[in-house]
Order: sequence, then structure tokens, then C-alpha cells
Amino acid sequence: MENKNIDFILELYRFHITVNKMLACLAPDETKKYSGQVSWFMKKANQFIADNGVTFVTQNPGDPYDVGLPVTPVNIADFDKDAELVIDQVVEPTVMHNGKVIQMGTV
Repeated sequence: MENKNIDFILELYRFHITVNKMLACLAPDETKKYSGQVSWFMKKANQFIADNGVTFVTQNPGDPYDVGLPVTPVNIADFDKDAELVIDQVVEPTVMHNGKVIQMGTV
């Protein structure tokens, strides 16, 4: 898969997160009004992503961090190597294409 396609798919992921944050700031009646359009768009985007053999592996905030995860921690140097760490925030998901990691996630 070409890098430009991976970049586009990651931008879809980021866009969805941003739109959900914006929807959370709206009044309930406005949220209802726009959430259907967002759901329709994401259904189409997810179909495009699946048709291209791409899947996301997303760790969630609160999940334990392990060095074997397909993610890059942004601040691992801030912690003792023996500390039991948990994921606080997922910046980007791990992207897989046909079962192979093509883009490490960032936590």
C-alpha cells in the first residue's frame, strides 16, 4: 500500500476524532442533527478502509503498556524501566494492511 493512501486513512481517523470532539461541544439538538451525517460518512469511510485491506489496532486509555505492543510511546524516557505503565492517550492507532503492521501507533 502506498504511503499517500496510509496518510489519507490516518487523516480519516484524525478527522473522525476531531468531529466527535466538535459534536460534544454542541447543544443536544444540534448534536442529534449532525451525528447522523457523521455516522453516514464514517460508514462510507470504514467501507473504503476495509475494501483496501486496512485495519486499525487501537489500544485504549487505561490499557496496560507493554514494550511488545505495536506502538511508539512519546514519553517513555520519563518513566523508570520497571514501572508498570498504562496508556493515557492514543495519538494514532496502529495501521495494518492484510494482517501486517504498516504504521506503528503512537501512545
